[in-house]
This record gives sequence, structure tokens and C-alpha cells, in this order.
Amino acid sequence: MLKYLKNEDGLELIWTFNSDIKAEQAKLLLESHGYFAHINNSYSTRFNYYESFVNTITGGIRLYTKKTQSYDAYVLLAMHDIVPMKDLITTGSSGASGFQKLMSTIPVLRSMGIIGQIIVAGFVLACILILIIKITVG
Repeated sequence: MLKYLKNEDGLELIWTFNSDIKAEQAKLLLESHGYFAHINNSYSTRFNYYESFVNTITGGIRLYTKKTQSYDAYVLLAMHDIVPMKDLITTGSSGASGFQKLMSTIPVLRSMGIIGQIIVAGFVLACILILIIKITVG
């Protein structure tokens, strides 16, 4: 079945664990929710000498699932605190590039990096909020 998955649907690496126990817990959790899970560690790869050697050196136990299930499986593992939730943030830079394009229209902010632009934008928003609060309260 594993050869079939590698050819047809493809496997996706979800996480590399340092502990056999945590990897087994993740695999059982995924399988109990109907996801395909495969652990690729030195025990399950005893006939694949390269994988076995790499796992022995690095101590990493890799958990794979189908590509079509990878995001949902990762979210499930994150909800159960098995993997960190911070990796769910997408790496798409369209929001950052749009923000920088907007900030580049202001001449003073053109030469600043994105961190400087964020700080200036935060400062301006804080000033506006303080002004609104003073007007409504005062």
C-alpha cells in the first residue's frame, strides 16, 4: 500500500519527532480519526538502510500522511498539542507585499524596512485610538 501511495497520491511529511512515544501517539490519533499515517523510523525502515542510518544519527522519527490529508491532519495534531500551532500560519507573502506597497506610497516610509513600517503604522493607530478614547470619554 505504501508504494501505491508514493506513486499515486504522494506522501507528505507532517512532523519530525524526537521521541518514539510522541510519534506513536500522533499516529494513533490520526488513524483513530480516519487519516492515513505512516511512521518512518529506524524500526519501520529496517530494510531501508539509508533511512535507518539517518534516523539513528539524527534521532528523528518522521510522520507521513497523504498529501490530500496533510493540512487537516496537521491541524488535528496541533489541536491536541502534539505539534506547535504556530506552523499553521501560511507563508504566503501577499499580505506583507501589499502592506509594503501601501506604505511605499508615503514618501517618508519608502526607505524603511517592513519592521519600521509596522512600528510606525502601530504608533499611528495607537495615537488615533487614544484620540478617539479622549473624545468619547472627555
